[in-house]
Amino acid sequence: MTPTIKDVAAHAGFSIATVSRAINAPHTVNPVTLDKVRQSIDALQFRPSPLGRQLRGERTRLIGVIVPTLANPVFAECLQGIDELAAAESYRLMLMTTQYDADRERRAIETLREHRVEGLILTVADADTHPLLDQLDRDGLLYVLMHNDTERRPSVCVDNRLAAYEGVRLLIAHGHRRILMLAGTLAASDRARQRHLGYAQAMQQAGLTPAPALEVDFNADELAPSVLAHLTHGANRPSALFCSNDLLAMVVMRGLRRSR
Repeated sequence: MTPTIKDVAAHAGFSIATVSRAINAPHTVNPVTLDKVRQSIDALQFRPSPLGRQLRGERTRLIGVIVPTLANPVFAECLQGIDELAAAESYRLMLMTTQYDADRERRAIETLREHRVEGLILTVADADTHPLLDQLDRDGLLYVLMHNDTERRPSVCVDNRLAAYEGVRLLIAHGHRRILMLAGTLAASDRARQRHLGYAQAMQQAGLTPAPALEVDFNADELAPSVLAHLTHGANRPSALFCSNDLLAMVVMRGLRRSR
């Protein structure tokens, strides 16, 4: 017979309410009591039911995480840090990826809300004009954006425009004048848009004409032949490339090597 929380309470010699607090809010329980409850849980091999807690309206201690992809090491490393801190505070993560797709982004937010996460950590395509984030604001669900460059919402990010500006200035200082920026779809990344603004600012300050960003598929492992031809042929081909993220830079370098 599967043990219940009532069995744990009887085994430990405490009330059901005390055992419930030990499971859901251990920081509120006396350490000696908490240790006895945990010993009883182990002895009876009791496993609390997340679904049962949800149906009773209790805390889920779930944090939802939404990132575009785990193929980019930046997002993978962020997830590891989130998981380590969440585990230290007795929270669990629910992860979803969007592949830079707006519909998947919407479904991910809705799915995590259905699972009653207590907060969200997410990276979205456009943080400033995002109806589902507006809905989170109205409903009072806690969330924080990572990597999204916005002043409208709670976020943790770098200054993408300044970083791009300084990177392109360095290329100019090394004598490059035909500098082209490669990015994923700008509509799918407010970070890439800010980086293109930094690129354009550096070019204009140097008296150079900035070019529109060459947009490529965020999720592609290889550059299209037409893109490679644009980068490697013609008298006006670029002398330097500014890539909007590390993963894209690696794809570009691999493609250029193979095209030799």
